[in-house]
Amino acid sequence: MSQDLCREHGMSRDTFSRYVTRFRTEGTDGFIRRSTAPACSVMGDTVARQLTLDRSLRDQRLTNHTLSARS
Repeated sequence: MSQDLCREHGMSRDTFSRYVTRFRTEGTDGFIRRSTAPACSVMGDTVARQLTLDRSLRDQRLTNHTLSARS
């Protein structure tokens, strides 16, 4: 039965199972499309702060280098 339904709607059995599980736990809200992008929390706060600091310092060096080259 589920194989026929999957074939008819062009979806894999894994996708079908995922939707059934979502429907059972969340009701109709389980059918709302979800982002597949990683959540921001994947990168720890410490790493994010360090990257921001590194970019800031790099930009500052580039700005200072550009200003000193013009003088």
